[in-house]
Amino acid sequence: MWLWLWSGWFACTSPELADLPQWQGVAEGNPPGAVVSLEVEGGLVGGEARIRVSGLEPAATVYIAQAVGFLEEGTCFSGVGVCLDLPPPVGLARRARGDAAGEVTLNLPLPSDPVWLDREVCFQGVTALAGGFVTTEAACLTLDLDSDGDGVRDGADPCPDDPLDLCADWVFGSYDGPGTSFDGSTFWNGSVTCAEACGDEGLFATGARWVCNAGTATAEGCSPDNDGMWSDTWCTEQILMGDYVPGDNPACGGESLLEDFYW
Repeated sequence: MWLWLWSGWFACTSPELADLPQWQGVAEGNPPGAVVSLEVEGGLVGGEARIRVSGLEPAATVYIAQAVGFLEEGTCFSGVGVCLDLPPPVGLARRARGDAAGEVTLNLPLPSDPVWLDREVCFQGVTALAGGFVTTEAACLTLDLDSDGDGVRDGADPCPDDPLDLCADWVFGSYDGPGTSFDGSTFWNGSVTCAEACGDEGLFATGARWVCNAGTATAEGCSPDNDGMWSDTWCTEQILMGDYVPGDNPACGGESLLEDFYW
């Protein structure tokens, strides 16, 4: 017998804290008007930067440059005719090939020495496009620590000293519209809107996580004791302060958190 075990729970904050950083680059250079973007997530000392480049020509190669900080007029490469917004010394962090849709996602290691705390690491992409070279805008991360070991940098963690992050205001998903309350006897299923669930409480959505929906069953980290609550031992995939945390067992209920919940 198939048993539904998980539903959605959302973290909210007041609207004045809603200005979360979103790094999005727009191509500059030759040819004019070409659009190639670079986004970067992460920022933990000793962790990884997750970089996504889109807008490439199918199967095109992109070069990811890395430096400490950025400038409006940085390093220029006369032999190539490309100027970056990164100050010297600039290093080639990775060379990657895009897929058929012109996108590529890769993880790059970040410095592990604690002296890098609060320092900025920046990335910029360069690719050949329509007969010329196009650069993305520089995207930067300010390196931070993860004091409670939950995979979220302290600066984006609503509860930096609590790995369960129970200090945040969590509300149940609006499966039946605004004001939906959790009922352990109900089979909750479908897609829900984070903004709607938090907005009904006069708050702004900052996070999402799975909650147990197993009723009287005991399975996959759920039991009657934590029904309607988050389990820290199973399906720990979540979003905290806008940062995606893969956790373990991300395909809870058969789909990823990012597929079921709309930001």
